[in-house]
Amino acid sequence: MKPNNVIANLNKMVEYRGHAHPELRGKPFVFSGATIRRKTDQHGNQGKPFYQAEIQSKSTRALYIVSLEDIEVFEE
Repeated sequence: MKPNNVIANLNKMVEYRGHAHPELRGKPFVFSGATIRRKTDQHGNQGKPFYQAEIQSKSTRALYIVSLEDIEVFEE
């Protein structure tokens, strides 16, 4: 998902497609939010921003924080 699609896709069903958490692949989630973050190195230099997605499992109600680019909206 791209950052410009966040508001339009809130509370929609999404699927995790990343590789960092193989246990989440192929399961349905509700896209519940996004966060913009920026890391700072030990010298105080700021890196470029990155986006995280908050997804919630429908069955267990557990919340997961993953990379925004690793989720895709289910086709309707």
